[in-house]
Amino acid sequence: MEKLKIEIDEILAKQNAQKKNYWILRSQGEGYFVWDKKLIEGVSKGDTVTITYEPGKFPKVSEIDKGILLPVEPTNETEGEVETVSKQQSIHRSVALQAAVEFLKTDPERHDEEVVRVANTFFNFLEDVEDPKE
Repeated sequence: MEKLKIEIDEILAKQNAQKKNYWILRSQGEGYFVWDKKLIEGVSKGDTVTITYEPGKFPKVSEIDKGILLPVEPTNETEGEVETVSKQQSIHRSVALQAAVEFLKTDPERHDEEVVRVANTFFNFLEDVEDPKE
C-alpha cells in the first residue's frame, strides 16, 4: 500500500460489466479507482486529499483522508501538538498579527507579549464578525 496526497481534478462515476458501481479519482492525468461509495462521500473536485492505494495498472484506493479542518480551542493540555485550523482562521490570524504589529509600531517599548495580546484581540474580533454569536 502507498499513500499519496492529490488534488482531485475530476471524479468519474462508472459501472463495470457486472453492474457494480465504482469511481475514478483523476489527478494530474492519473486515475485512482474507488470501489467503496463511503470513501468518496464528501469528496469533491478541487479537494486535496491523501489516499492510500494499492499500486498497479488500476490503482485501488482503500482509504481517503479528507483532512477536514475543525476549529481547535486552545488549551494548555495541547502543548506539543500541532493545531489544525481552517484556511479562513489562518487568514484571520495573519491579518490580526499584521494589524497588531502595525498598531504597536508607534511605541517601541512594547514587548512581544503585548503584540500577541493585541493580535488575539483582533483575531477574536475577526472571528466574531465572520461567525457572530447569537
